[in-house]
Amino acid sequence: MRAPTISTIAVILLLSSSGNFIISTHSLSTAVSPSTPTSIRIGTRSSKLALTQTLKFQSALHDSGRSKDGYTRILQTEITHIDTTGDQTGPSVMQHQPLALSGVDFIGALDEAVLNGSVDVAVHSLKDIPPACRWNKLNEKDSANITIGAYLGPRATPLDVLITKDDSIDSIQTLPHGVRVGSASIRRQAQLKADRSDLNVINIRGNVDARLKALENGDIDALILAMAGVKRLGIIDDVKSVKHDPPYFYNPIPIETMLPGCGQGVVAITCRSDNTDVLSLLQEVDDHEARIAATTERAFLDT
Repeated sequence: MRAPTISTIAVILLLSSSGNFIISTHSLSTAVSPSTPTSIRIGTRSSKLALTQTLKFQSALHDSGRSKDGYTRILQTEITHIDTTGDQTGPSVMQHQPLALSGVDFIGALDEAVLNGSVDVAVHSLKDIPPACRWNKLNEKDSANITIGAYLGPRATPLDVLITKDDSIDSIQTLPHGVRVGSASIRRQAQLKADRSDLNVINIRGNVDARLKALENGDIDALILAMAGVKRLGIIDDVKSVKHDPPYFYNPIPIETMLPGCGQGVVAITCRSDNTDVLSLLQEVDDHEARIAATTERAFLDT
């Protein structure tokens, strides 16, 4: 017997923790499969990059449900902003030590929301999720724990990128002696100092916009970020410049100079490990190649 056809418009209006409203509207005329979830609550940080990645996930969910086994799934999605300690910069993005040593992270508040049922899933840059051995320990207070239910593909470039205001600088090697380079990543700092011990590495926190602002204000002379993030934001083009007035200039850092973080360039979706309905739904958007690369690289972190 053919499932009933339903025409619907779903409008979800949410108030984020930062006071911003998000409206998610979907108009569908579909046949309903009774065995699939009809709504999912998505947690995300409130930065532009985090929301860009969340909208990509939201779109993938709806695309995956348009035709499956003769049915088209009706899926309402709610997006909720959840700020983490890494987003809370206070009066300055400058700090005394790297993020990993200061107890600051970009996932803790999202993990808590998943575990307590406030949201069904959370969207992350995979590089922000700790190694499995440490991540599981952080969440061991809940018997269900959290798992990565999907890796979105295709994977973006895993390279780091050097951003400056000087178009004559095309690599770490051509940075002037003793300039201030912003990064709060221990991995990046260690490799940077190994290659250029004369550089003055400045601990800097916050989202991409906050870090670019520090460069604009002259707090730092150069900045190292994940290239995947600035590309997803659409703020770099093919002529090595960042879309900004005045312009910034960027150069990808070769792997031989700076080894990227494990899983960098991959967007990961987490959920409770006992939520079988959501896990089944996430399988539909899971990218096989991204999963293989991410699982292999994260296994290295656990060794």
